[in-house]
Amino acid sequence: MPSIDPIMGATAVAVALILLWMYFDARARDAYPTLWVAALALCALFIHVFLVLLGLVIYLIVRPKGAMAHCPSCGAKHLVWLAECPKCESRLLKDCHRCHAAMPVTAERCPECGTPT
Repeated sequence: MPSIDPIMGATAVAVALILLWMYFDARARDAYPTLWVAALALCALFIHVFLVLLGLVIYLIVRPKGAMAHCPSCGAKHLVWLAECPKCESRLLKDCHRCHAAMPVTAERCPECGTPT
C-alpha cells in the first residue's frame, strides 16, 4: 500500500483551507467567488501549488475594500456599501426621502440630514 507523503498532505490541506477562506471572503464582498477559487484550484492542480500563494496575495490586493456588516435578514457578512445582500439578495440600503442619501434599511434617522424615516 503506497504511503502518503506528510508534506504533500499538509500542503493539500493548506491549499484547501486557503481556497475555502477565499470563497467565503469573495462571496461576502460580492467579488466572483467561484471564478477566484476555480482559477487558483486549476493553478494548483496543473501548474504549481505555490501559485496559490501568489494568487492569494493578488486577491488580497484587488478585492473590494471596506467595512463589513451583517445582513438583517439572513445574518451573512457583506460590505456596508452594497445595496443587496450577496447571499439572500434582500435590500440593505434605502434612500432618504429628504436628501436622497443612501442609508441602512435598519436606520431610523438619515445620517446626513437627520430626518426620521
